[in-house]
Amino acid sequence: MFKRPELAIFDLDNTLYDYGIANASGQAALNSFLSQHLGRTDSEISHLLEESRLRVKDRLGSTASSHSRLLYIRDLLVQLNVHTNAAFALECEQVFWREYLRKTQLFPGVEELFSVLRLAKTRLVLVTDLSSQIQLRKLAWLGLEKTFEVIVTSEEAGGDKKTGLPEVLLRELVSAVDEMWSIGDQDSDHIFPSESKFFKKINTGKLQLLEGNSYQFSDFNELLKEIDF
Repeated sequence: MFKRPELAIFDLDNTLYDYGIANASGQAALNSFLSQHLGRTDSEISHLLEESRLRVKDRLGSTASSHSRLLYIRDLLVQLNVHTNAAFALECEQVFWREYLRKTQLFPGVEELFSVLRLAKTRLVLVTDLSSQIQLRKLAWLGLEKTFEVIVTSEEAGGDKKTGLPEVLLRELVSAVDEMWSIGDQDSDHIFPSESKFFKKINTGKLQLLEGNSYQFSDFNELLKEIDF
């Protein structure tokens, strides 16, 4: 059994919902839309968009804007020397996010865990990469817009979690407590690593110790049952 956390710091993408399913749906819709308008095959568009994604990430590094679908689309249009009005790139971006959100659903047990932690007066915090606008939009779609006391995005912090900047900003916003948890699917999601327990979300597998103060789990309901309230 684990002692109830006084502060729980959550990641969003691929932690609270399946990023792979949502992203694949959005990408397929975007590929099809661009294929129809640019006269290229879906596979050509997919390949060219991946090249654009890599160029943008190489240019911008570990920043929120390096995750921007709008920038990937704009880079693609520049590379193809396609002259369209500004609204076309925005329309493409909306095609992606509309289908992405249609496939975005919370993992089983997430709502139950949040409800119990809130009733137990645990402070809930979200620390997430990407821009504030789209992350807040995801939270609203998932019905979590009122769940978190503090939200820190990499856009606000000035860099992705692996830069350490979101943790620096979070320290200004919340005070350290005796029992802190970090929950995410990447090692960089372990915020306050020397002071908190880390629960790494994986696709399948039982709740078990990895090393030190780090655990892995796949089922939020299983994690909930192991908290001593």
